[in-house]
Parts: sequence; C-alpha cells; structure tokens
Amino acid sequence: MTVADARAGDFPLVYVNPAFTRITGYAEAQALGRNCRFLQGGEPPQASMDEVRAALREGRSCSVELRNVRADGSPFWNALSLAPVRDETGAVSHFVGLITDVTERHALEAEHESTQGLYRALLAEEELVLQATDLSDMLLEACVRLTASGLFGAALVARAGPRGEMDLLAQAGSMHIGEDWYRPSVIGEDAEQSLAARVWNSKRLQFSNDYLNEPGYEKYREPMRQAGVRSVASAPVFRGGYRWAVLGVVSGQVGVFTPDVLELLERVARLVGHGLDAFDLRRRLQQEHRHISWLAEHDPLTGLLNRRGLRLHLEEALSQVDARGGFIAVGILDFDDFKQINDNYGHAAGDALLRTVAARMVEAVRSSDTVARLGGDEIVLVLQGMAAREDLAPMLDRVRKAVAAPVSLPGGERIVHIQASLGITIYPDDSSEPDELLRHADQALYAIKQQPRSFDAPFWRVYQPAIDRDHFNHLRLVRERFAAGGLRVHYQPVVELASGRVVEVEALARLDNGAGQLIPPLDFIHQLGRDGLISLTSAALNQAVTDALRWQRTLGIELNVAVNVDPVNLASGEALAVVKDTVVVHGFPARRIVLEVLEHSDFLSFASAQDSLAELRAFGCRIALDDIGSAYSSLLRMKELPIDIIKLDQSFIRGLAERPQDLRFVQSLAQLARSLGVDFVAEGAETEDIVEALRALRVPQAQGFGIAMPMPADALGDWLAAWPQRAQSSSRGLLTRIADRLVGLDMDLLIASSRPELLSTLSTSVNPQDCVIGQWLQEAGLGEQHPLVLAHADLHAMFREWLAAGADADGGMIQSALDHFLRAAGDYLRTSGD
Repeated sequence: MTVADARAGDFPLVYVNPAFTRITGYAEAQALGRNCRFLQGGEPPQASMDEVRAALREGRSCSVELRNVRADGSPFWNALSLAPVRDETGAVSHFVGLITDVTERHALEAEHESTQGLYRALLAEEELVLQATDLSDMLLEACVRLTASGLFGAALVARAGPRGEMDLLAQAGSMHIGEDWYRPSVIGEDAEQSLAARVWNSKRLQFSNDYLNEPGYEKYREPMRQAGVRSVASAPVFRGGYRWAVLGVVSGQVGVFTPDVLELLERVARLVGHGLDAFDLRRRLQQEHRHISWLAEHDPLTGLLNRRGLRLHLEEALSQVDARGGFIAVGILDFDDFKQINDNYGHAAGDALLRTVAARMVEAVRSSDTVARLGGDEIVLVLQGMAAREDLAPMLDRVRKAVAAPVSLPGGERIVHIQASLGITIYPDDSSEPDELLRHADQALYAIKQQPRSFDAPFWRVYQPAIDRDHFNHLRLVRERFAAGGLRVHYQPVVELASGRVVEVEALARLDNGAGQLIPPLDFIHQLGRDGLISLTSAALNQAVTDALRWQRTLGIELNVAVNVDPVNLASGEALAVVKDTVVVHGFPARRIVLEVLEHSDFLSFASAQDSLAELRAFGCRIALDDIGSAYSSLLRMKELPIDIIKLDQSFIRGLAERPQDLRFVQSLAQLARSLGVDFVAEGAETEDIVEALRALRVPQAQGFGIAMPMPADALGDWLAAWPQRAQSSSRGLLTRIADRLVGLDMDLLIASSRPELLSTLSTSVNPQDCVIGQWLQEAGLGEQHPLVLAHADLHAMFREWLAAGADADGGMIQSALDHFLRAAGDYLRTSGD
C-alpha cells in the first residue's frame, strides 16, 4: 500500500508498507518523498498513465494496470487501485494506492495470445500449402504469415548451398536481420556456427530465449543487438524425407519460446515441408498429365499421331478446306511383306524399322502435312496446302524414296530394304466424312496390293468408285468363307511367370480362304458386320471351350480361355447371351471365361458399357482391358472400370531390349495393377530375354513369341505336355540382370531410408564388381572405359555416396545415375544385338 500527499505539488509518497518493498524491491527510505512515476523506469509512455493523471487532477478513484520496473531493473505488471482521502472540509488531502503484482497473470495471457497467434498462422499455412503454385512465393508467404502472428519480429527460410554457406530463400518481418546470423558456413565446430547452421547440422530444433546473454553466440551478438533481437529459434524443414532448409524466427522479447510456442513452430516447419512435398507432387502430376495428354493422341512407338489424334487433325483440316478452298490428299500406307521382318528377325526389329521409316516419312513431307500411325504397319498421310493436284506426285515420290531407303536393324549387322503400297483419296473430290475417307483410302490400298508387284509397279493408287465393287467382292468372299465354316482358332498361352504355370490361352481367329491360306484377323474382322462379329465371338468361344475341356480330360490341365469381344456386342447385351449359351451347352464354368475389350474403344466412356461389363462379371466372367497404354484414355479412370485383368500393349514390351528404361514404366503399371487388385499381363514378350526380364521384374503374367507362337489346338496340346520341362529358362542376359537390380535397388532405398539399422542386409553392393550386372560386364569382356561400364560404376559410386550421407541423402542423385545407366544400356543393346 502507498499513501501520497495530494496537497504537495507532485504527489510525493508519504507512506509505503513492507509489501510495497517486497513487490518493487525499493526500501522505504528510497521511496518516500518521490512521485510514483519513478517505478516507470525507462519504459515507454503508457496510455494507462493518462487515466492516473486525470484521477489525481479530478480527485477521484481509478483502477489501471501499469508496466513497472523493480529496483533491480526487472519489469513487472502492477494492478493499481487509487482512491482519494478527504479532510473535514471535503478537500482531497491524500491518495491511497493499493498495488498488486499481476506479472504472472500477464505472462500467462501473453503466452496464450502468442499461442493463439501461432495457431492462426498455422491455419493460414495450411491454406497456403494447399493453394501454392510457386515455390518462392510459398516460402515468402509462410514467413509473412508467421510474422503476422504478432509474436515474431522476423522469419526466414535458409538452406545450405554447395559451398556450405547458408543461402537465404525467403525473409519477412519488421526486424532487419543481417546475413551474419544465417550466412556462416555449416562446416566447422559448433562453437563457430550460427544457430541456423547448428540446426542444419543437428537436424533438430534449437532456440535461445536470451540470445544476447547466452554463451556460444558472442560473434553474432552485435548485429542481432542492433536489430533489436532478444530471442531466436530455428527448426529444420524436410522435403521428400530429407533435410532441405531451416525455418528461423526472432523476437524482440526475452523468454518468448515456451514449450507450446516451440511445439507450434515445429509444426509450422513440418507444414512447410508438407507444402514442399505437395508442390513436388503437383509438379510431377502436371508433368505426368502432360505426358498422358500427349500419349492420348500419339503412338508411343513412333511418336506419330495415333487414331484419336488423327481424327482431331483431319476434322480441322477438312474444315479449313471447306472455308478457304483447296484440296487434301488422305492416304493409307502399309509395308509389303512386313510380316516377314517380324517372323525372320523378331518384333523388336520390326518396331525399329517402323520407328526409322516413320521418322524418314516425317522428314519427307512438309511441316503442314501430317503422318499418323493407326496400328501395325498402317501409316496415314494427310497432305494439305498444295497449290495444284500436279504437286501430289512429286510429294508421294519423296515418300516412296524415304520408305525404300535401306534400314539397318538393331545390331547393325542386318540391312533390309522394304517397299510399301499407298491408297489415296482426295477431298473434296471425295466429299465423305473423315472415317469414310479413311475407308476409301484403305480400299484403294487394297486394290493396289492385289496387283502383281515389280520394280516399276505403281507405288500408289487414287480411290475411284469402281474400287468399291472390288471391295464388295472381297467382302462377299470373307462372309461366304466364314459362313462355310472357314473359321480356324489358334491359341497363344499366357504364363504365370513366378511358377511357370500356364493359366490361360487366348483364342485368336483365322479365316481359311479355301486355297489353303489363312487370312489374319485384321484383314477380315472389320468386314463381317455386327451380326458377323457376334457370330465370330460365339464360334470362337464355343471352339475354345470345347478344346479346353479336351485338354482337361487328356492332360489334367484346367485353363481359362480368353476371346476378344467387339464393344458394340458388349454394349448390346449380345455378348452376355453368347456366354450364357456357351456355359449351359458345355457345362463350362463362367469364371474360366475371359472377355477382352480394347482400351481405346470409345465404348468404355459410356455408363451403359460399364453396366454391361458389370453384368458379365456378375454372371462370373472375367473382364480384361486389352492393349493398355496404346491410347492412355482409361489409365486415368481405370480404378472405376469393372475389370479383372489389364493387358499391357505389346509395343511397350517388344522394345525393352532397346529401351531398358521402359522397365520402369512396366514396373509402375504392374504395381498399379496390384494396388487395384487386378491381374496384370505383359503382351509382346517376344524373346526369352524379355520373358526372364519380366520375371525378374516381378511381373505376374506374360504372353508372346518368347513363350509360344499362336498355334492350332492339336499343336497346343503337345506344347502343353512339354512345357513343364522348359518353363524355367536359364537366360540371365543383361536385360534380365537390369530388371533384377531395379527391384533390388528399390527395396534397398526403402530399407536404407526407413530402417537404417538394417543396412547390412542390403542387396546392392557398393562394389560394382560384386553386382550381377558387373559380373555380366566382366564376362562380356567390356573394357574399363566402355560407356556402359563407366555408367555402371557411376551408379555404384552414387549409391556409396548416398549411404554415407545417411539421413541427409538426396534420393534424386541415385535416380539420375540410374537413368544415365539405363540409357547407356539401351545404347549398348541396340548396337550389340545382345
């Protein structure tokens, strides 16, 4: 309690009790005769003092809270209640003051407000990381919102650069913090390092609640004192599981960093890390989306437009002619005797030839022209912008020369020459719709291929209405042969790679032309019409079921049978009727029937189509999505489709020996299938090396010439009887070893990052000579300076560096080294033919 004399000019104290001394630290002798303002010390003016002065002047009571200073210089909060004392005349003679130390309450309130401010900043950060599209903006905004909490005078994000110095990435706040606080190198003794550098090295939060007086930071005190800094804290920021930066905050007050504030600061640092991860994920998804968008309209083998991309381009080109005049030549080209290339040299050679010739054709035409691939060896030309029809012949002659030039097959030891035939139709002479234009060009192609070929035979032919009559005759022949029982069913087995067990056979239709020759499906299926197609499905399925039951009786093997089904027949319910009839007639389990539908059929985008698939599955059939990757249209919605099996398009598998980096893509799709709970079949396994590479990659099932060619039922029975003896190949070529190490490396990276105590169990050796690939390279006799050997050594060196870095390791450096090695392996395999 205090008593001040109101009659004296400056309200001097005339009495203080012992409690006053305990609270303020001032003895009675030090206080008497002085105005209470001496308790203000050097504190800035306070608004509450205006209320005290007014009460003294007006002779009334008041209650305020003041920030005072004790005798030892420490601040405290004083809850002051002031009341006047009047004499017998009614005049104010004295003022009695009751003071209460409320410092602890103020501290709790300040801590609560600080915590609430950080909570608000934390909520703002969550909104920020969900919306951020630019990395620098996100980091800056994070700092801005931290300082907006009112608790911190400045916030920054810094990261160790290549030379070990901390580089500033973002900073905000009213306090100007010089680079002396964060810039010093992270290399050296802790005693020489800034707090930010110590956090970088320790990977844990550190703080100082009295930075100017705490030992160890003497060399950084002066710039911090000049900036008004009293408390500092820093927390590590992790990106992708690895230390990436530090988040630092400073305050002009002592003792700011309570446990609650520190916990929230760590949460903000984690949230910034999540924002970085989300930013990286969005960027990867955007890149993947762009890639998928490109693949939706392009052929992955050649890079040309695919059927969908061609349709869009052709519609636009026809609209331009309609609006501006001119003409367009639409042509379909296919290679003569292309099948012999595949049969004699393998499909990888055929794919290489397609890539080479496609690139030459693009160079032969003008930039205004378009080259597309429909599938197989069918190439489409859209030639536009020519001044006159007479310009067409020279243009087509350049195309002919591009096709006829010799092609060196993989390995460089085989050179082939190939010819082509081209059917052309000209718009608007032929004013048909785009699909009809392509059909007319195809009919012109068919007409020229029926003519005897010689060196000087015409390369191309323009569609004329008379060609329709020839096409009609061919169509009639096809339908007559089919009606007369000309269907022949061949089978290609599907093998479970882990066990070597044959699990399924795909029924493939052939048509006997009556002269002992078999017509492949692409030459007759589209000419059967809707009724003919459902009849084909019924005949093929009944034959396949009959043969499967015979193999079950004679060999004791239960096989699933797969047939291709036209989307129109699926959507109409006709396919379901055929399956039900087959099951009833033969007593064959519906669960052993697989119906394959092409991924790129538009039918999949309709709800009615998905309802039809769901009906078939409910009956017990299994649904396979065929040629996955050929159009990429359904990859984005695959989880929504009622399917049991996905079959990867063979164009991705055939070229593995030339593009081993595609093993990653195959591995990803196989993992996607596992996550969706569906079976995965890799089509196009044309060699034993590819089969064994797929087995090493943990691909569940495969189909292709490397396992078996399509064959008649009797031949397949013999093949099935012999298969167990040769199911497991001894092939351990380079491709297989690469696939094996891809799986091993993925597992090692996972173990090393999540279970460092298990480092001794890693399958990847730090020594390249101990690796299965290194052993193969030694056996192959490649010199130490061979590009493939060097790339392999670099990969192991990067793995050693990654292990040594421990938790600080950047997984991206291994991925870069792996990509480099896979490219080098592809270069070697293309030139060596191994």
